[in-house]
Amino acid sequence: IIRHTGVEAVADHWASSAGWSVLGVSNPGEKLLIDVTGPNPPPSLRALRRELDAAGLGNFDVRVQMLAGRYAPVPR
Repeated sequence: IIRHTGVEAVADHWASSAGWSVLGVSNPGEKLLIDVTGPNPPPSLRALRRELDAAGLGNFDVRVQMLAGRYAPVPR
């Protein structure tokens, strides 16, 4: 739980700095999976790794699913 919470906090900071949002963090088995969404360009995965390392979370196998997109207005 601590690693999940720590990774989620780092991922939130990383994603929001690029205008993206974390949809969720899950922990199936030994991996931590992060789902994020936002506009192009996507945030740097190298930057996420640097932030995880700096937070002492560098030993975890983290995978990110990036869903790039934009909001479209619904016609009236």
